[in-house]
Amino acid sequence: EVRNVVGLRLNIHDLGDMNTKTDQDVVGFGIYRERNHHIWFLDSRCERVSSDCFQANAQGDPAGVHHIYAGRITCRNNRQGCLWAKQSEDVVFSESTCTEMRPDKGGLNPGQCFGAQYDARRLVILKNQMSNSENGIVLGSFDYGTPKGGIVILGNLMTNIHHTTSDDRLENPWSGGAAIRLSGGVTALVINNTIWDVDGGIQIPAGGATTTVINTIIGKTRRAAFQVEQPGPLLRVTHSQLDSAPRMWIAGTSAVPTADYLARDENGSGLPAFVNAAVGDFRLPEGSPLRR
Repeated sequence: EVRNVVGLRLNIHDLGDMNTKTDQDVVGFGIYRERNHHIWFLDSRCERVSSDCFQANAQGDPAGVHHIYAGRITCRNNRQGCLWAKQSEDVVFSESTCTEMRPDKGGLNPGQCFGAQYDARRLVILKNQMSNSENGIVLGSFDYGTPKGGIVILGNLMTNIHHTTSDDRLENPWSGGAAIRLSGGVTALVINNTIWDVDGGIQIPAGGATTTVINTIIGKTRRAAFQVEQPGPLLRVTHSQLDSAPRMWIAGTSAVPTADYLARDENGSGLPAFVNAAVGDFRLPEGSPLRR
């Protein structure tokens, strides 16, 4: 059993082969196997790693790897991503900065900053910043069934998220340039996020997440605020600002959201008043209806 471990102020760089076309898992800071818990990875940098900067992966029972915190990490130009969770429980990704994540030459990795797959239970992605990347947050396949506890995406800033080599079609929710792409049947709670200057806002492919979006700004999108491939009660949006045309693309048809998809959009579609978006200050001024 491994517990109560702190990785602090590490400078991780140039691990593995960035040009390989195989699935090379050379991780900067990895937590593997079972019976690993209460581990902190803090205040570190990670560049040019051929896998993820950080990965939690029990490779078996998710309960074996639990209570993991990765915070204040700076990631740039990794082959796979910044912070990633596989089989695990109660993992937090917080206050980290991620830039320059792009698809690898083998086409195996979509160029995301943060995310999860397989059976990551009760994952929290909190107050991170993502920019100049192919995708922001990506949930992959959950091959072990619907995870227990779902995922919370809270207080993140996603700007300048645009595709380069990946697909770019409104009718394809798998397209690149997604601020958040949710698949695998996970239950996702998306609260108090700012998504601005992206190709797609929140994308939910077929068989994707049951999603609740609260108090979130989605604007300056090239395709749509929401791209939902499969009709059904997948999405609820309340107290949010959607400055996008179209706001939603459902099952290959541009459509005005019905009550089944968009419960309320109380603040209309006007431009949100940031303090100074031109210089990257996306704080909301006093009196903004989105300050809740």
